[in-house]
Order: sequence, then C-alpha cells, then structure tokens
Amino acid sequence: METSKHYKVLKKFGFKKLPTVYESKKSENELLLYERIGGDFYILRGLEKKLYIKFSENFEFWEVIKNIHSLYPDVPIEKLIRDIYNFMVELCNRGIFRYIYKDRSENLSCKFRILLVNVPSFFSFFLPSSYPVSLELPLGLIYLDNYFLLKNSEEVDIKILDLFDKKEKIIPSFVRCIMEYSPHLIGFTTYHVNLPLVLGLAKIAKHILPEVFITLGGPGVCVEGCEILKKNDFIDFVIKKEGEKPFYNLVRDLIENPKKKMRNIKSLIYKFNSEIIENPEDERLRNLDELPFPDPYKSLYYPPRFIGQSHRISTRRGCFYRCSYCASPVIWDREVTMRSPINVIKEIEYLVSSFDAKEIIFNDDNFVWPREWVKDFIKLLMEREINIAWACNARLENVDNEMLSLMAKAGCKKILLGIETINKEAAKSIRKPWYSKEFLIKKLREIKEKGIEIVLSFIIGLPFENKESMYEVLEFLENLNINEYEFLFLNVFPGTEFFQKKEKIFKRVNNWNLYSFLTPTVETEYFPFSQQIEFYLEFLKRKVKKNENSNI
Repeated sequence: METSKHYKVLKKFGFKKLPTVYESKKSENELLLYERIGGDFYILRGLEKKLYIKFSENFEFWEVIKNIHSLYPDVPIEKLIRDIYNFMVELCNRGIFRYIYKDRSENLSCKFRILLVNVPSFFSFFLPSSYPVSLELPLGLIYLDNYFLLKNSEEVDIKILDLFDKKEKIIPSFVRCIMEYSPHLIGFTTYHVNLPLVLGLAKIAKHILPEVFITLGGPGVCVEGCEILKKNDFIDFVIKKEGEKPFYNLVRDLIENPKKKMRNIKSLIYKFNSEIIENPEDERLRNLDELPFPDPYKSLYYPPRFIGQSHRISTRRGCFYRCSYCASPVIWDREVTMRSPINVIKEIEYLVSSFDAKEIIFNDDNFVWPREWVKDFIKLLMEREINIAWACNARLENVDNEMLSLMAKAGCKKILLGIETINKEAAKSIRKPWYSKEFLIKKLREIKEKGIEIVLSFIIGLPFENKESMYEVLEFLENLNINEYEFLFLNVFPGTEFFQKKEKIFKRVNNWNLYSFLTPTVETEYFPFSQQIEFYLEFLKRKVKKNENSNI
C-alpha cells in the first residue's frame, strides 16, 4: 500500500530490518487498531480514517496524539493516550527498540542500578515547543538519592531521569535511557497531574525490561496506593508518603534477598500471592538537618536542561494550616517537621560557593511561619552577610509591617500570596480568612512600598463563586496595578476535605487525575464548566494584551 497525500506521515522507521509480520489487532473497546502495511510503515487505524506512523528514535508522541485527536475530537484524551500506549507496548513486544538502541551492557555498573524518574503532566504533550519548561529540579528524588549517601550505601548506582523539558520527546528519551542504563529498579515520583503518564511509561518499561521492579511514590499515590496497585499488574511496589526510609529499606531487601517477604518494610504496599498487602506507616523523619544538601546535578542521566543561578530550597515538610482543597495535610499527616535556621543558612552558603547561586526560591507552602523561626533565619542571614535575593510563598495575615521590613532588608524580592477568593462564603468554605478589598489594597501597598514584588493566586470553581464574582476579582486586580497574578482551576484530590464531601458540595466532579491546573474538573450549581473556561480564556486574553502593552 502506498502512502497518500491524504494521510499524515510523521517519521520514518529508524531501522533497516523489520521484526516479524505485524498482525492487525482490534477489540471492541479500542478506538484504534494498528497493523503493519508493508515496507517501512505501521499505521494506527481509526474506524474509517487512517493515520500513518513512521517510528524512529525521534518519535514524536505529542504529534501523534494531536493528529489523532484532530480526527476524533469527541473521544476523551485519556482514551487516546491509552490506545497509543497499547501501540507502543506492541512495538516493544516486537523488539523494535532493539533495532534503534545499541546494547551497551558491557559498560554498565555491576551495582544495583536504580533509575528515579521525574515525569511532567501528560498535558505537556499539547504545549507548543516554544512553551517555557519548568526550571524546578526534582528535589524529592534528589533527597532519595542523598539518603543512600547518608547510609554510606556503596552497593547501588542511582541515576535521575528528568523528563520535564522533553515534551514531545518524553517517550523516546525514557526508552533510550532504560535501554542504555538497564536499571534493576525504576522509581517514579507521582503527582495528581502526572499519574496517567507515569502509568503509561511504567507499562512500557515493564515490557522492555520484564524483570525490572517498578515502584511508585509521592503525593499521587499516598491515598489510593492499594487501588492503583490492584488495577495495574505492571506495578510492583507503592511507597506511601515520606519516602526516604521505606525506599532505602526496600532496596536493601531486594539486594540481600529478592524472595524475602516485604512485611517488615513500613509504609510499603506490595503484592503477595495475588493479594495486596499494605504495611503500617513508618515514623516520619524527625531530624531533617541530618539529610545531606541536595546536589542539583550530581546524578542526572541526561545533561541538565539548565545550569542557572536560581536554586530552590525546602525548609520544612508539611503545613500548619488545613485548607479544604489542599492535599498537604493528607500527605504529611497534619504534622510539620522543620530544618533549623542554621542548617538552611549553610545550604545557601553551599549553593553560593559551589554553584554561584544568586537567587533562592523557597518551596514551602508558607515560609513566613512560625514567626520566630523566620526571625532567627533572617538574623543569621544578615549576620553572615550573605547577599542573595530570595522569594517565598506566604499567607497575607503572617506578613505584618515588622515582618515585611525584616524580609526586605534581608533580600526578599518576591512573595507569592494565595488569596484564592474575595468572596466571604467561599473563603469560609476553604478554611481561609476573608480579606476585604479595602484590607487587600492596604496590605498590598505596604508590600510594594518595601520594594517586594507581588504575585497573587486565585482559584476558579470554589463553592459560592460564579462567573460574575470571578469577573469582579479580575476587574479588581486590574485596578490594583499588580503585574503578576494567576488563576488556577479547583480540583478535589483524594483524602482532602473537599473530596470527602464532594457529593454534597459539587454538582459534578471529573476524574481528578486528569487535572492540569489549566482545565476545569469541578462544576458547581452556579458555575458550570463552560463558564469557567470562558472566564479563563478571557483572563488569558487580557494577560496577553497587558504584556504586549508593557513591551511597547
């Protein structure tokens, strides 16, 4: 069969010899079937339309999804992605990747090889190549790596695969890495926004390396870990909540006795004789100061996507507040553990001396509480004459005039404030204080007078909000002359207060793991999906116009 101008040709196969004849596959539940049509072509075939796929090392998964979605716009994205994964798995089974990537086993370390993978949201596939990537290195995975240093473990070799800047190259970059590195264990960090993509990559990895252990950890599995393990037979282990100790103990167990029962490893979920076993949770790490400082680049598999002068630091785990929509109380059991101010100061000095750091961004949900901790930190920063700019997140009620003066004097240049809403009932529903417009104007003026830039954050889709109230917020912000503000869609994550009461509060809740911050998943009686999208598009339109005017 010859290709036609009516068919979209993407990439030519990157190998000379094809595997055995590829037979058509189809089931009633599949939108797509795939078959070899001879020569160098495979196709994904729809019901009456065909999309030609030429596969190579530079296979562009993002382009495939977009083109198939253009043929079937009414089909849910998650169904398209699932079918594409099935296609990829079939290619793996046929040995196609063996023709693309050379066998490099003679160069591999004889140690127990661990690959830790940082995966973006699957909505990354739909972002244009010009869209800026996140510059946040995977601190959680770096801390896992460092914990083995703390324990002086010399039997493991750890690499970190950061896929955040790969976009449409995510799958080929991942496949190339596991073919070259041949890990014994692959660990994925999960968030609610990346779980579908993580599961797809894990499925592909298991077909390429059937003996590899697949482990999931992070916020995306801390509540529904048993259910995820039950539904996905290619996943071997799930680690709940804080990961350093249970992950280290799991690796030690696999090295010393792979057939040993896992019942003594706390915070581990695993399978035994087709049964899902959930072990009791481990105690939290009490002394965060004992953890080595994260080296941003030491274990990255691919060269770092940037070597900048801006670095992120985490000073604590957990949050002192209990917002109804937030997953932090679920992840950290409503408990906060903190590093000492002097330990944080020493990490800043390490980043300055080792990487010429010029700016620090604190990752914490609310950096400016407890008040005495912040004062001690600022005092040390100034006593040691560390001249560095820094930014943080905060709650507005924690930054009075005294605190703002200290922060500005110590180098704070930007503060992100999660206002979320100016609707009194909506604020009450999320357990946050309500700020009147007059109070906001006064407080924001105080911050600007200290020379600190402001970023404000609001949520679309809260109870008691509607299109009119959101436009009221937008008009208010434009009149404030604030340069940076953002609107994010509400989602109700498993384990949160909103999730537990979702039937009473919301009219409709879509699948939470399709959440992307850029699409609505929660609908209320007064604020349907269509109006949420309409408002968000208007916000983006005004934002673009404002940026264009500021550049004139």
